[in-house]
Amino acid sequence: MRRQVIAGTATSKPENRHSVIWMAAVFLLAASYLALRIPDADFLLISPDQGYQMALGMAIAKGGLPGFDFITQYGPAVAFASYLGFAVTGTVVGEMLLSAAGYAGTVAIGAVIVRRSAGGLFGLLAAIAMLLWFPRFYKWYYALFPLIGIVCAQSYYQRWVRDERSVLLLAVWSQLVGLAWLFRYDLGLEGGVFGVIALLAAHWRSVRSRWRNANKNLILFAFGTLVLPLLYMAAILAARGSHQLMLFTRSIYDGAVDTVDFYRIPPFQFRFGSPLSAENALALWQIMIPITCVTGGIAGIKVLSQGTSAERSKGYSLFCCSLVTLGVYPQSLHRADLQHLLQVIYPFIITGALLCSFYLVNIRTLSWPFRVAGGAAIIAAIATMLRLVPGAAFDLGSMSRDPVRQWRLLADLPASRTGNAIADMAEALQRLTPGDAKIFLVMTPTDMPLLFFAQRVQAGIFPVYEKGMFSGPFWLQQNRTSLESSPPSYLVTLRTPNDDPAPFMADIVQEWRAQFNVTLYENARYKLLAKGAPSK
Repeated sequence: MRRQVIAGTATSKPENRHSVIWMAAVFLLAASYLALRIPDADFLLISPDQGYQMALGMAIAKGGLPGFDFITQYGPAVAFASYLGFAVTGTVVGEMLLSAAGYAGTVAIGAVIVRRSAGGLFGLLAAIAMLLWFPRFYKWYYALFPLIGIVCAQSYYQRWVRDERSVLLLAVWSQLVGLAWLFRYDLGLEGGVFGVIALLAAHWRSVRSRWRNANKNLILFAFGTLVLPLLYMAAILAARGSHQLMLFTRSIYDGAVDTVDFYRIPPFQFRFGSPLSAENALALWQIMIPITCVTGGIAGIKVLSQGTSAERSKGYSLFCCSLVTLGVYPQSLHRADLQHLLQVIYPFIITGALLCSFYLVNIRTLSWPFRVAGGAAIIAAIATMLRLVPGAAFDLGSMSRDPVRQWRLLADLPASRTGNAIADMAEALQRLTPGDAKIFLVMTPTDMPLLFFAQRVQAGIFPVYEKGMFSGPFWLQQNRTSLESSPPSYLVTLRTPNDDPAPFMADIVQEWRAQFNVTLYENARYKLLAKGAPSK
């Protein structure tokens, strides 16, 4: 039987091949750009955010498993990804390659999404914009998974209008949402809600006879998103028991609450005395992003309802991009600084590109007031966004560096930066302590990169310590129990102690200071202490 194809929805094999080649070219260009701009060695030695993820990966390398043996506010896949980078290269190079590849893939996918609806020129401009307004280097997964969801939704829509089976696609899509949950719990929630709404929108004009299959697809997708999270929790229960599973599930909620409570920066902070400031541009975009996305979502639904078959496909894409942007938008509000806005900027750039394309294509049919308003909005958007460019790409290095030398510096860390106190202590820990030794960094926050470059793991149920995180009575007691049953073998203290030494329990720290009274090594910042004879 000949397959029926609705006009404007079929994609030829040559076009598919051309799209793949185009996407590969964008990926290679983006990857090359990022390879030239990888973070400096000195930055990696002091960055608490990049160091946090690397410390989680090192905890796995030393035999622990997230949720099973240690607690973190991030999903377990973040630790596994960082471990993978270390396992492949044995250095920080693996982490850099993984982040660069993740972002290059994100840029390529975003450019293809735009190209399908707005053409190659808009696709290239979107790719440039994504590299120009670049977020933190280590957060590649927060940019990647939402765009994968858009691609899956587009593919589902095309198969649906061609009346083709979508069981395999739905299975893959739902598992990717489950994987996103394992990276960041809010990403999994966003991906699941987006998927359900996107599936409903795809069936917007379906006749009643096709809604039965649509309902089956919704159920398959919804339950599929739960498979990986439930399997992971079932594994914790089987291997460590109900108490550990309770700790894992409680950490999801407490980690989110602690992050919002302690690290919160309120949004919409206008500085009326400095109208052209970057702070005002940031506050303006905190307002304009949801307005733009609501506009795009309404326009997409309108085209999906009333347009031709080819137009409906573009309208569906605009609706999905707007919906994804709204889904990740709350991430930019709990800590409303530029870096968190940039974490959600990629789907917004795509939405903006599609809206600009719609405006230019239909400009002749618009009345003069709408033409002027639309043009002014585009110009104002670009102008205010350019005001934010200097604060983007915060942790990327200069392109004027010798790239070969830079990669060698990273591969040789910590030895290539022995003048740095962190690198120096990392080498001392490798030289003076056994590989399986549990150490404890008596400081808050933890100097997290030190754990990675020393290739050591910290005692207790937390691989690192941050102010305000898991510091309530419940978690302090859980960590006390762990430290009493498996205390550290060595301490690293600051030469000038801070006022809030981890693990927020003064009696334990005081007891340790009496026991660890032998100085094995010290430099300008740290002391490495071992147990000696009891003090008299």
